[in-house]
Parts: sequence; C-alpha cells; structure tokens
Amino acid sequence: MILLTMAHKGEAKYFIKMMGFKSVDQVLYTTTDPAYDNYLLLITGEGILNTLTRIPYYLAKYEVKEIINFGTAGALTNHLTYKDVYPVKLVYGYNESLLFHSYPSSIPKKNALTCISSDKRVDTEDLKQILSYHAEIVDRELWAIAKVAKEYKIPYHCYKIISDYANERICDLVKEEALEYSKRLFTYFNDLKIDYKTRSKEVYEFNFHCSFSNQKRIEKLLEKISIEDKNEVLEKADHCNSAKEYITFLENHINPINQTIHKRLEQIQKPFSTIGAQLQFDPKLEKKHFHLKMQINDQKNLRQLSKALEQFDYQEIENLWNGHFDV
Repeated sequence: MILLTMAHKGEAKYFIKMMGFKSVDQVLYTTTDPAYDNYLLLITGEGILNTLTRIPYYLAKYEVKEIINFGTAGALTNHLTYKDVYPVKLVYGYNESLLFHSYPSSIPKKNALTCISSDKRVDTEDLKQILSYHAEIVDRELWAIAKVAKEYKIPYHCYKIISDYANERICDLVKEEALEYSKRLFTYFNDLKIDYKTRSKEVYEFNFHCSFSNQKRIEKLLEKISIEDKNEVLEKADHCNSAKEYITFLENHINPINQTIHKRLEQIQKPFSTIGAQLQFDPKLEKKHFHLKMQINDQKNLRQLSKALEQFDYQEIENLWNGHFDV
C-alpha cells in the first residue's frame, strides 16, 4: 500500500472526491476505486507530536510500502511562487533549536527544496529568520513523517504548495483557500505518473577498493541523489581515493549542514590537536557532549592542556547545537 498523508482534511478534500476515499475512522480513508485501490489516505493533524504519535499505528496495521506527503508550506525565501507546488528533497526539524537528524526524500526532483518543520507556528520575523538559515520552506509535520519513515525503513516523498510567505498571512485565510490548494496538489499528484513497480536497480563500479558493506552504503546514498545531480556526483567518485572518502562526500552532498558542523568542530578542536589532544564528538551528531583524550607524560603536557582548556569556550558548542550558524 501507498500511504498519502496530509495535515488537514481541507488539504485532502479534492483527493477524497477524485479518488473515491471513504472514512474508516476519523483520520484514515480507503478506496475501492480500482485506479487507486493500493492507496490509503491519512490525516496526520498539525504539528510534530501529533504526527509522530499517529502514523506508527497505521504503519503497523497496514502493509505500507511508501509514504507520500502533500500539503501547504510557508516560503522562507522570496524567490518561490505563491500557489506553485514544489517537491522536497530534504527536511530538518526545529523545536526551540535545530534537531540534528535530517531526512532526505527518496526521489528528489528538479527544483526540489529543503524544508524545515517547526514545532510552533512561525509568528515572528525573528523565528522566520532563524529557520531561513536552514531551509527554503517551513511546515509543521514533514520532519515527523520522515523520521517515522526512516524508523520503519519506508521511503517517503513530499510535495508542498506555497500557501503563504511565513509570518505574513493569517491562518484563517490559508484555511479559506484550502480547497484550491487541494485541487492544485491533486493535479500535481495526477501528473506525476510515478510507476513504483518499474524502478530499475543501478549497478555502480568504482576505481577504489570497496567492501560489500561500503558498496551497499554507497548505493543507498546514491538512491537519495536527484537525477539532475547523479552524473556529477558519480564523476566525483573518480577523484576519491577510498570508499570512506566518497561516502563522506555523498553524506555532505545530501546533508550540507553536517559538513558545516564538522568544519566548525574541526576549528574548535584545533588548539587541542596542536598539543596532541583529541576532542571526540558523537559521529552521528546526536549528543553535544564530547570526550577529551590525551597522553600525559610530563608537566609540560599538563600546562599545555590547562592552557587549552582555559581558552576553551563551551558556549561555542552550545551555539552550534542550537543551530546558530549560517549555511
């Protein structure tokens, strides 16, 4: 089954009408239309918490192979066109600070955008500015959908219509135009003509030695690269000396914020590395603590370490984990 998800029933109205959906309960819809009988429709509700608590129940109950999210989003940049629909290639989360897990969609498209899901409405210019450092559009639930999809090892896709320029339009006005948004989203969905059954598995060969596990890791990363970027990304492999180097390149290409974080961490570590010490951070960037490692064999080592610690400002780590950096 393919699970369609939308935050509000208003966004789903045209899908319900055109695909013959009937409610099973207050939030789930099924259809007997033979053209769409492999689809389910779920109204997730608004917000990260609602979505996180609702979707797993239905994934456990039904044999869902893919998730497609449609909905409205606020533009965080002025170059996006009001009422146009855009595919999303990557989503970040924000809850008082940046959530360091980000999730790429399965089939990025041309002109695909980055999205950030905010735990609260964007009702101030300050919050809009912070979010705009990380993404081009903002919604309330995609990060939760992507997180659950990742946990259940289910690919997800997302397409958002620009309903407002964040912090510039009132919610009631967006609700009034929900039917038009729903119609535009359904038209976009109908035009996608995605054949989920005929996707071919590509075979890749590299100049460097590649273990079985690294080969599989690279293949999974390449599946997340857009068609438009695929050739350029594959050519990069010719300039890499090892599988590890290429994997790092792919991870940074898919999630550019990780590259920014690692560069900042390298700068923070430099005073310690010059005296033979190491600051070891969580490689998954999930936790902001670190381990300090150094071999001490004389008093000079202790003086150097003491000086480095005296000059060290932990607030830099706090700022980094709170997302206070430009990307």
